[in-house]
Amino acid sequence: MKYLINTVIILVTDIIANGENYYIKGDVIMSACIYCIENIVNNHCYIGQTVNFKTRLQKHFYELERGEHCNAHLQRAYKKYGKENFKSYIIEEVEDYSTIGERESYWIKIKGYYNIDKGRAGFTPKALQNMSEGHIGKTNGHRLIKDDEEVLEICAILEFCDCCVRPLVRLTGYSRQVLKDLDKSICYRDLKQQYESFNLSEKLQYLKKGLKHFNYSYWDTKPNNFCPLKNRYIYFLINNTKLTYEKIGELVKMSKGGVRKLNTEVKKQIREINTTYSNIEILQILQILLDNNTVLSTINISESVETISKPDFITG
Repeated sequence: MKYLINTVIILVTDIIANGENYYIKGDVIMSACIYCIENIVNNHCYIGQTVNFKTRLQKHFYELERGEHCNAHLQRAYKKYGKENFKSYIIEEVEDYSTIGERESYWIKIKGYYNIDKGRAGFTPKALQNMSEGHIGKTNGHRLIKDDEEVLEICAILEFCDCCVRPLVRLTGYSRQVLKDLDKSICYRDLKQQYESFNLSEKLQYLKKGLKHFNYSYWDTKPNNFCPLKNRYIYFLINNTKLTYEKIGELVKMSKGGVRKLNTEVKKQIREINTTYSNIEILQILQILLDNNTVLSTINISESVETISKPDFITG
């Protein structure tokens, strides 16, 4: 019998005959198994392995309910069909723990519709390296976004659309943590570096594709002090176009009074704005965010038009 002091789980190799491996957690002996989460509407399945079936399922459904599950395919299906249309069960009890990976791969090939690219075999060597490094804190191991173009699209949305993480979680199925780590270059560092090497025009092309791909409407979130970029966009429209408050409100989904209030609060330095981009760059960004609105295409702007002072409280 092998004991490891101060470990949560202790492997025991000789308590049961016939080569069976079990685990002890506290006073409870738990056997290894392959489990299935099945969509009863279309019989699509997610396959996993565990030594504690009950606890593992609780974690799965806790994350699914919060919209934070690491498997985007399963998360999207759960959101579409609802908890009542999923059942879970043990598909095989594994007697020899050393074979559990093989048995999981076997069932994934047969039933693992929701498993990302058929499990671990679907990851590139680089992705597997990142996952391994993630265990020792070198990188974030959640390389869950398998399409490189999708990563670049999300990078663009995160750069030009503040206050967007919550709606992106809902639209993409990826967890809040993955999106935040991507924004901070904690994960997908290679792709984030590639994105940062692009010029503004190239970045905006990814922004345009991303907005369409995820069906994301940036203007559905009302601006506030935590949305300095959105405040800047609207303040630009107020001071660099001949649009009325009412017309601007229609473009950005705000009331006429809300637009007027934003203008007043920015001038009084109550509301925060971002000054990272020049007026010409703001115009280019707005042509994407407002879907090439014909009103914007008629604006002839130069850097001398309504420059914005940068008080201490303004970011950028």
